[in-house]
Amino acid sequence: MSAAAPRRSAGRVLVVEDERDVAELLRYNLAKDGYDVVVAATGSDAVKQAHDVHPDVVLLDIMMPQLNGWEICRRLKQDAETRAIPVIMVTGRVEEGDKVLGFEVGADDYVTKPFSPRELLARIRAVARRGRLDPPGRKAQLKVAKPDSKEAAEVVFFHFGEGGGGGTQANIDRWFSQFQEPKEALKSKVEETTVNKHKVTFVQAQGTYMSGMPGAARTPQPNSMLLGAILESDSGNVFVRLTGPESLVKASQATFRKMIESAR
Repeated sequence: MSAAAPRRSAGRVLVVEDERDVAELLRYNLAKDGYDVVVAATGSDAVKQAHDVHPDVVLLDIMMPQLNGWEICRRLKQDAETRAIPVIMVTGRVEEGDKVLGFEVGADDYVTKPFSPRELLARIRAVARRGRLDPPGRKAQLKVAKPDSKEAAEVVFFHFGEGGGGGTQANIDRWFSQFQEPKEALKSKVEETTVNKHKVTFVQAQGTYMSGMPGAARTPQPNSMLLGAILESDSGNVFVRLTGPESLVKASQATFRKMIESAR
Protein backbone atom coordinates (compact mmCIF):
# COMPACT_ATOMS: atom_id res chain seq x y z
CA MET A 1 0.00 0.00 0.00
CA SER A 2 1.55 3.28 -1.09
CA ALA A 3 1.93 6.15 1.36
CA ALA A 4 -0.30 9.18 0.95
CA ALA A 5 1.29 12.04 -0.95
CA PRO A 6 2.37 14.91 1.33
CA ARG A 7 -0.02 17.85 1.46
CA ARG A 8 1.05 20.69 -0.79
CA SER A 9 1.14 24.03 0.99
CA ALA A 10 -1.09 26.77 -0.41
CA GLY A 11 1.55 29.27 0.67
CA ARG A 12 2.94 30.95 3.77
CA VAL A 13 1.06 33.71 5.60
CA LEU A 14 2.53 35.99 8.26
CA VAL A 15 -0.22 36.98 10.73
CA VAL A 16 0.66 40.17 12.63
CA GLU A 17 -1.80 40.29 15.51
CA ASP A 18 -1.33 40.92 19.25
CA GLU A 19 -4.73 39.57 20.35
CA ARG A 20 -4.17 35.85 20.94
CA ASP A 21 -7.78 34.79 20.24
CA VAL A 22 -7.85 36.61 16.91
CA ALA A 23 -4.43 35.26 15.94
CA GLU A 24 -5.54 31.68 16.71
CA LEU A 25 -8.76 32.13 14.74
CA LEU A 26 -6.75 33.33 11.74
CA ARG A 27 -4.24 30.51 12.15
CA TYR A 28 -7.01 27.89 12.32
CA ASN A 29 -8.83 29.07 9.20
CA LEU A 30 -5.66 29.54 7.18
CA ALA A 31 -4.22 26.15 8.16
CA LYS A 32 -7.54 24.50 7.35
CA ASP A 33 -7.23 25.94 3.83
CA GLY A 34 -3.70 24.59 3.44
CA TYR A 35 -1.56 27.61 4.42
CA ASP A 36 1.54 27.54 6.60
CA VAL A 37 1.10 30.22 9.25
CA VAL A 38 3.63 32.28 11.19
CA VAL A 39 2.38 34.64 13.93
CA ALA A 40 4.07 37.84 15.11
CA ALA A 41 2.68 39.48 18.26
CA THR A 42 4.69 42.74 18.11
CA GLY A 43 5.59 45.22 15.41
CA SER A 44 9.33 44.66 15.61
CA ASP A 45 8.88 40.88 15.45
CA ALA A 46 6.68 41.31 12.37
CA VAL A 47 9.45 43.11 10.48
CA LYS A 48 11.97 40.46 11.55
CA GLN A 49 9.71 37.54 10.58
CA ALA A 50 8.99 39.09 7.19
CA HIS A 51 12.72 38.99 6.46
CA ASP A 52 13.26 35.55 8.01
CA VAL A 53 10.37 33.57 6.44
CA HIS A 54 9.54 35.77 3.40
CA PRO A 55 5.80 35.02 3.44
CA ASP A 56 3.53 35.03 0.41
CA VAL A 57 1.09 37.39 2.18
CA VAL A 58 1.13 39.48 5.38
CA LEU A 59 -2.09 39.94 7.39
CA LEU A 60 -1.46 43.07 9.42
CA ASP A 61 -3.36 44.59 12.33
CA ILE A 62 -2.94 48.36 12.75
CA MET A 63 -2.98 48.64 16.56
CA MET A 64 0.22 46.76 17.39
CA PRO A 65 2.71 47.25 20.25
CA GLN A 66 6.18 48.72 19.53
CA LEU A 67 5.39 49.61 15.89
CA ASN A 68 1.90 50.30 14.57
CA GLY A 69 0.64 48.63 11.41
CA TRP A 70 1.17 51.73 9.25
CA GLU A 71 4.84 51.90 10.23
CA ILE A 72 5.30 48.14 9.74
CA CYS A 73 3.80 48.35 6.26
CA ARG A 74 5.90 51.40 5.38
CA ARG A 75 9.10 49.61 6.41
CA LEU A 76 8.22 46.47 4.47
CA LYS A 77 7.36 48.41 1.32
CA GLN A 78 10.51 50.54 1.48
CA ASP A 79 12.80 47.51 1.85
CA ALA A 80 13.90 45.92 -1.45
CA GLU A 81 13.81 42.48 0.19
CA THR A 82 10.18 42.69 1.33
CA ARG A 83 8.46 45.32 -0.81
CA ALA A 84 6.92 42.76 -3.19
CA ILE A 85 5.14 40.88 -0.38
CA PRO A 86 1.40 41.69 -0.49
CA VAL A 87 0.04 43.24 2.71
CA ILE A 88 -3.60 43.04 3.82
CA MET A 89 -4.63 45.28 6.69
CA VAL A 90 -6.98 43.39 9.06
CA THR A 91 -8.37 45.83 11.62
CA GLY A 92 -11.36 47.12 13.53
CA ARG A 93 -10.77 50.68 12.29
CA VAL A 94 -13.53 51.35 9.76
CA GLU A 95 -13.06 55.04 8.87
CA GLU A 96 -12.36 55.58 5.17
CA GLY A 97 -9.47 57.86 6.08
CA ASP A 98 -7.81 54.96 7.94
CA LYS A 99 -8.16 52.79 4.86
CA VAL A 100 -6.60 55.48 2.70
CA LEU A 101 -3.67 55.79 5.12
CA GLY A 102 -3.12 52.07 4.84
CA PHE A 103 -3.13 52.21 1.06
CA GLU A 104 -0.86 55.24 1.12
CA VAL A 105 1.89 53.42 3.03
CA GLY A 106 1.64 50.54 0.57
CA ALA A 107 -1.08 48.13 1.75
CA ASP A 108 -2.57 45.99 -1.02
CA ASP A 109 -5.99 45.40 0.56
CA TYR A 110 -8.02 46.17 3.69
CA VAL A 111 -10.38 43.90 5.66
CA THR A 112 -12.37 45.14 8.68
CA LYS A 113 -13.23 43.10 11.78
CA PRO A 114 -15.45 41.17 12.19
CA PHE A 115 -14.59 39.46 8.93
CA SER A 116 -15.82 36.42 7.05
CA PRO A 117 -13.12 33.70 6.85
CA ARG A 118 -14.27 32.89 3.30
CA GLU A 119 -13.91 36.54 2.24
CA LEU A 120 -10.49 36.79 3.87
CA LEU A 121 -9.25 33.65 2.12
CA ALA A 122 -10.55 34.97 -1.21
CA ARG A 123 -8.70 38.26 -0.67
CA ILE A 124 -5.49 36.43 0.24
CA ARG A 125 -5.67 34.44 -3.00
CA ALA A 126 -6.41 37.62 -4.98
CA VAL A 127 -3.51 39.71 -3.60
CA ALA A 128 -1.11 36.77 -3.89
CA ARG A 129 -2.12 36.37 -7.52
CA ARG A 130 -1.73 40.10 -8.19
CA GLY A 131 1.66 40.00 -6.49
CA ARG A 132 2.80 37.36 -8.95
CA LEU A 133 1.40 39.20 -11.97
CA ASP A 134 2.00 42.87 -11.17
CA PRO A 135 5.33 44.60 -10.62
CA PRO A 136 5.57 46.02 -7.07
CA GLY A 137 5.34 49.70 -6.38
CA ARG A 138 2.40 52.01 -6.96
CA LYS A 139 4.03 54.97 -5.32
CA ALA A 140 6.63 57.42 -6.56
CA GLN A 141 8.36 60.21 -4.67
CA LEU A 142 10.32 63.23 -5.85
CA LYS A 143 12.15 65.98 -4.00
CA VAL A 144 11.87 69.65 -4.94
CA ALA A 145 14.69 71.84 -3.64
CA LYS A 146 15.95 75.40 -3.95
CA PRO A 147 19.47 75.86 -5.26
CA ASP A 148 21.88 76.77 -2.46
CA SER A 149 19.22 76.09 0.18
CA LYS A 150 18.44 73.32 2.65
CA GLU A 151 14.71 73.78 2.06
CA ALA A 152 13.01 70.90 0.24
CA ALA A 153 9.48 69.86 -0.64
CA GLU A 154 8.20 66.41 -1.48
CA VAL A 155 5.97 65.29 -4.35
CA VAL A 156 4.23 61.93 -3.92
CA PHE A 157 2.22 60.07 -6.58
CA PHE A 158 -0.18 57.22 -5.78
CA HIS A 159 -2.20 54.92 -8.00
CA PHE A 160 -4.06 52.08 -6.27
CA GLY A 161 -5.90 50.57 -9.22
CA GLU A 162 -9.63 50.35 -9.88
CA GLY A 163 -11.70 50.97 -6.76
CA GLY A 164 -8.65 51.64 -4.56
CA GLY A 165 -7.53 54.65 -2.58
CA GLY A 166 -10.86 55.83 -1.21
CA GLY A 167 -13.21 58.60 -2.30
CA THR A 168 -12.31 62.15 -3.24
CA GLN A 169 -13.82 63.81 -0.16
CA ALA A 170 -12.21 61.30 2.22
CA ASN A 171 -8.80 62.13 0.77
CA ILE A 172 -9.42 65.88 0.95
CA ASP A 173 -10.44 65.55 4.62
CA ARG A 174 -7.37 63.39 5.30
CA TRP A 175 -5.04 65.94 3.71
CA PHE A 176 -6.58 68.73 5.79
CA SER A 177 -6.30 66.58 8.95
CA GLN A 178 -2.51 66.42 8.48
CA PHE A 179 -2.34 70.04 9.65
CA GLN A 180 -2.28 71.09 13.29
CA GLU A 181 -4.97 73.71 12.79
CA PRO A 182 -8.62 72.66 12.54
CA LYS A 183 -10.05 72.61 9.02
CA GLU A 184 -11.99 75.84 9.63
CA ALA A 185 -8.78 77.73 10.57
CA LEU A 186 -6.73 76.59 7.57
CA LYS A 187 -6.11 78.75 4.55
CA SER A 188 -7.58 76.22 2.17
CA LYS A 189 -9.12 75.93 -1.28
CA VAL A 190 -10.78 73.12 -3.25
CA GLU A 191 -11.38 73.43 -6.97
CA GLU A 192 -13.03 70.94 -9.33
CA THR A 193 -12.26 71.05 -13.04
CA THR A 194 -11.98 68.81 -16.11
CA VAL A 195 -8.68 67.89 -17.74
CA ASN A 196 -8.75 65.88 -20.98
CA LYS A 197 -12.24 64.55 -20.11
CA HIS A 198 -11.14 63.50 -16.62
CA LYS A 199 -12.51 65.11 -13.47
CA VAL A 200 -9.69 66.66 -11.43
CA THR A 201 -9.95 68.08 -7.92
CA PHE A 202 -7.21 70.53 -6.89
CA VAL A 203 -6.62 71.02 -3.17
CA GLN A 204 -4.59 73.71 -1.41
CA ALA A 205 -3.90 74.24 2.31
CA GLN A 206 -1.50 76.40 4.35
CA GLY A 207 -0.66 76.08 8.03
CA THR A 208 1.36 73.93 10.44
CA TYR A 209 1.92 70.58 8.76
CA MET A 210 2.37 67.58 11.09
CA SER A 211 5.04 65.35 9.59
CA GLY A 212 5.50 61.74 10.63
CA MET A 213 3.64 58.44 10.58
CA PRO A 214 0.03 58.22 11.83
CA GLY A 215 -0.19 56.76 15.31
CA ALA A 216 3.37 57.84 16.14
CA ALA A 217 4.97 61.07 17.35
CA ARG A 218 4.62 63.80 14.73
CA THR A 219 6.67 66.94 14.23
CA PRO A 220 4.97 70.31 13.60
CA GLN A 221 6.27 72.15 10.54
CA PRO A 222 4.97 75.76 10.69
CA ASN A 223 4.55 77.89 7.56
CA SER A 224 3.94 74.83 5.41
CA MET A 225 1.79 74.36 2.33
CA LEU A 226 0.11 71.42 0.62
CA LEU A 227 -0.93 71.20 -3.00
CA GLY A 228 -2.95 68.16 -3.96
CA ALA A 229 -4.66 66.82 -7.06
CA ILE A 230 -7.02 63.88 -7.47
CA LEU A 231 -7.41 62.68 -11.06
CA GLU A 232 -10.44 60.42 -11.51
CA SER A 233 -10.17 57.54 -13.96
CA ASP A 234 -11.93 54.26 -14.80
CA SER A 235 -8.67 52.44 -14.08
CA GLY A 236 -8.43 53.98 -10.61
CA ASN A 237 -7.85 57.45 -9.22
CA VAL A 238 -4.40 59.03 -9.24
CA PHE A 239 -3.43 61.07 -6.18
CA VAL A 240 -0.64 63.67 -6.32
CA ARG A 241 0.51 65.63 -3.26
CA LEU A 242 3.19 68.30 -2.89
CA THR A 243 4.13 69.36 0.66
CA GLY A 244 6.89 71.55 2.06
CA PRO A 245 7.81 75.09 3.11
CA GLU A 246 5.19 77.59 1.99
CA SER A 247 7.62 79.74 -0.04
CA LEU A 248 8.98 76.76 -1.97
CA VAL A 249 5.58 75.17 -2.64
CA LYS A 250 4.13 78.51 -3.78
CA ALA A 251 7.06 78.92 -6.18
CA SER A 252 6.26 75.47 -7.60
CA GLN A 253 2.50 76.02 -7.85
CA ALA A 254 2.35 76.88 -11.56
CA THR A 255 4.62 73.95 -12.47
CA PHE A 256 2.51 71.58 -10.33
CA ARG A 257 -0.69 72.68 -12.07
CA LYS A 258 0.90 72.41 -15.51
CA MET A 259 2.07 68.87 -14.72
CA ILE A 260 -1.45 67.80 -13.70
CA GLU A 261 -3.08 69.46 -16.69
CA SER A 262 -0.72 67.63 -19.06
CA ALA A 263 -2.08 64.26 -17.89
CA ARG A 264 -3.68 62.04 -20.54
